[in-house]
Amino acid sequence: MARLVDWGFPEPILQFAFHGEQGKALLLEFPPPKSAQKFGTIEGNISTALAMAGDEKQFAVIADEAGSGDLLDARKKLEFIGERRSVDVIFRDISKILSAMQTELAKKNACVAAAGSRHWNTETLKSSSIAEECEQPYQEASRLWQSRARADFDWVSRMLQHFPFQPSSQLTPAEIQIWVDWWTKNKDTAQFRIASPKIHE
Repeated sequence: MARLVDWGFPEPILQFAFHGEQGKALLLEFPPPKSAQKFGTIEGNISTALAMAGDEKQFAVIADEAGSGDLLDARKKLEFIGERRSVDVIFRDISKILSAMQTELAKKNACVAAAGSRHWNTETLKSSSIAEECEQPYQEASRLWQSRARADFDWVSRMLQHFPFQPSSQLTPAEIQIWVDWWTKNKDTAQFRIASPKIHE
């Protein structure tokens, strides 16, 4: 496998993570990345395999990437690593989304109250103004957060053997809160899918 890596094939690196301390020792022969690298590259796979083998520094690099970097790339790494800690990272992103959506809802409610006080004497103007000033910005922001939350939940469903998530057509803050609470309650008993590393032929 090491010879294949020397030839530039990144896939065999992932197999080292399945060979305990011996595999970790082989991984440590390669220079560990100091920053996030793309999954599927030699550096990215070294980081991912080390994290799976128990390297907390490399796992922290991936968790940081999920929080403020390339979220899609981080999700791929977390799916490979598996385990509760990886799902925890994704649920931290979901919690951030929930907080952002709650903030947007509070802004909309404040906007509605302000618009209502300005146009109290003309009901038609009040309704049209609220739609323009308050509802449209809220819906635009919500669509972006809902899309990201759905993607996060999709990755969680790929990592857990059983995740009974069935989103409604509009993923509301209240619904997201239900699933954040579900994970808090069930994380200690959840069963995780096992990664299958690619093998270069």
